Amino acid sequence: MNVIEISLINLSLSLILVVASLVITFGMRLGLWKEILLGTVRTALQLFLAGLVLHYLFRWNLWYVTILLLLVMTAVASFESMRRQRRRNLKVFFIAFAAVICGTAFSLTVVTAIVIQVKPWYDPQYMIPIAGMIIGNSMSAASLVLNRLWGELSLRKGEVESYLALGAAPFEASRHATKEAIKAAMTPTINSMMIVGIVQFPGMMTGQIIAGQDPASAVRYQIMVMYMILAAATITATLTAVLGYRLFFTKAWQLKREMFS
Repeated sequence: MNVIEISLINLSLSLILVVASLVITFGMRLGLWKEILLGTVRTALQLFLAGLVLHYLFRWNLWYVTILLLLVMTAVASFESMRRQRRRNLKVFFIAFAAVICGTAFSLTVVTAIVIQVKPWYDPQYMIPIAGMIIGNSMSAASLVLNRLWGELSLRKGEVESYLALGAAPFEASRHATKEAIKAAMTPTINSMMIVGIVQFPGMMTGQIIAGQDPASAVRYQIMVMYMILAAATITATLTAVLGYRLFFTKAWQLKREMFS
């Protein structure tokens, strides 16, 4: 199969798509033009920088550099999860970091050590792209859990305080909110699994096919990717909920009113 290369000149023509979005935004007076322009510039800069970093990373092939980059990626994802919350503090960051790193470590280990059997285990050609997919989805799961947890507890303050008044521990009083938060965080992943291959052709599979990979091999990789994202999202969402509900309660087992103001 022939691979069609995209030159910088041809790549610049893809800005037609951005212009179309801007025209619609202005026409509908959505007020999103600044975000679109910033996102357009950041997308190009970040991806070109990523390509440069990966070029040297693949050449060095050093385990400690790979681990350092994975930690940086996790930290950035955790910061982004914290930034999306109504209440932002270091506790939220560390909860997200712990949850994301656990979900990522489990899925990444199973995939690279058992399924693909990468050798050496730190090979950045496999570790970085796979970890990037896992971390990105785990970040979304952590953000969704914390947002939904806040929303559920806001709606159920009276119910939660009634449980607390009857002697229930905060975890018992917030059990329904915790379950709903986990379900909300896992729903996008499960929905994607329901339509993949029928309505949606995911990026990894599409990229491999366009690059000339045998479709059968690309499909096998994509199935593995969907399963690893499911596991990572489940672990991250559950840990975020189990650790995160504590943010809304005092040591005296009372709801923190300031969290909902």
